[in-house]
Amino acid sequence: MYHKNLKKSKILNGTKFEKIMKNFRLAKENIAKGNIEKAVELCLAAEGKDFPIRKAVILLAEMYLKDMFSDQLLKKTIQNNKQKMFIVAQYIIELKKRKVIDLYKKILEIFPEDSATLTNFSSCCILFGEIEKAFEYSNLAIKKEPRFESYCNLSICYEAFGDTQKALEYAQKAYKINNETISFTYINSLLKQKKFKEGYDLYFKFYIQNYPNRISQIWLNQKQEMDKTVKVLVDKGYGDAFMFCRYIPFLAKYFKKIKIEAKDYTYEIFKNNYSDIKNCQVEITKSERNKYGFYTTEEDTDFSIPILFLPYCLNMDFKKIPDAKGYLKANEEKVNYFKNKYFNTNKLKVGICWNGRKNLEKNSTAKFRNCDLEELEKLFDNDKIQFYSFQKDYKQRTEKYPQIIDFTEEFENFDDTLAALKNLDLLISVDTSVANLAGASGVKTFLMLPKLHDWRWFEDKKTTPWYQSVKIFKQTKFNDWTDVIENINKELKKINI
Repeated sequence: MYHKNLKKSKILNGTKFEKIMKNFRLAKENIAKGNIEKAVELCLAAEGKDFPIRKAVILLAEMYLKDMFSDQLLKKTIQNNKQKMFIVAQYIIELKKRKVIDLYKKILEIFPEDSATLTNFSSCCILFGEIEKAFEYSNLAIKKEPRFESYCNLSICYEAFGDTQKALEYAQKAYKINNETISFTYINSLLKQKKFKEGYDLYFKFYIQNYPNRISQIWLNQKQEMDKTVKVLVDKGYGDAFMFCRYIPFLAKYFKKIKIEAKDYTYEIFKNNYSDIKNCQVEITKSERNKYGFYTTEEDTDFSIPILFLPYCLNMDFKKIPDAKGYLKANEEKVNYFKNKYFNTNKLKVGICWNGRKNLEKNSTAKFRNCDLEELEKLFDNDKIQFYSFQKDYKQRTEKYPQIIDFTEEFENFDDTLAALKNLDLLISVDTSVANLAGASGVKTFLMLPKLHDWRWFEDKKTTPWYQSVKIFKQTKFNDWTDVIENINKELKKINI
């Protein structure tokens, strides 16, 4: 794939490309022969951008992960090629291998005073859940040289400790160092404390900065455009779509027509709930990916609004969150189908969802929202409860639990998911699209939140203004679900069956 892209873009001429490929073939031959030092030398000789560096990084990472470096060779490589070894470390992080922590320790042995190394190591520690160590090395980095990234890391650490005020303070310090680069850490801290305008102002700048080709002509001025069309772009996560679609009908006051570009599996939900909005024409289409990889079509409307920014564009702050009782209705035919096939039982019907989407950003702390199915085992020891898995594509994991009915083969889209949800007495879920869909349709939900949770849940400890049917169970200790699951288990035992 890299080869084809490079030939098309003519980044490398034929002679240079052949030389690079020859070097990599030689490097692999030397690895096979056990001549690791020569293989490393050939990899480090790679120059240019993208393709050659990526190939070199992959080979170097493979050699490191397979323990092919001697201590002496690793030390020499780090001393002479620190920046390339940073890139190698980043690639190992993408592979989610904890061994990268040992690599950073080796780099720190050689460059103990280097602020960039200290900062990178603290970032690495955060991603692998070692918050205390991240806190220590972020402070060391700042003593050597105050850096944007170090302050951001400290902000995340304080968030994990439960000190949201300190988290905001250090996010602000990062912004003061470099106000051209907007950290989502700062945005998250502001919005979590319900600083609506300040947080959303920055979020909008962040969006434009990071996704310049996604849309144009965003409507921001709350001015009536009764002869115009506005496009609502469902371009972020599915949970965002379900949480913020409640604002769509409010656009009817300002526009002649609303066009909703619904992302794949959400299309049926939008069609069933928003095809008919009073005093406004509505068109609902399935969005496609453009050349930038984002869900959108050609600009055929007067204005656009990303769904996440609807409250901002409508100037409806967090004191005015509408329809908390629920606003999404299910397809009754499908509800009855699931009821007759799976829910004819006198037991308490409890759904579970323990994992968010698999393609989270590789360096995202959002992974801490997930828990393992095995951690929920304590809940399954109750013969008065029938459990249902709302986790897509995890059938192999649920098969060992006879208490669980798995819906993997039943769900084709979120309209199916919603129909099954409406048959539940209770959903127990981490922060996922399924939890938002349940809340948006008024299904009773126990929401499991990590210490490092998204801004949408604010600092609320038990309830949320977004959904009346949702009760929050928040971690008391970072990356530890023990208390949350114990408290949920106590609540289950209180329910009369």
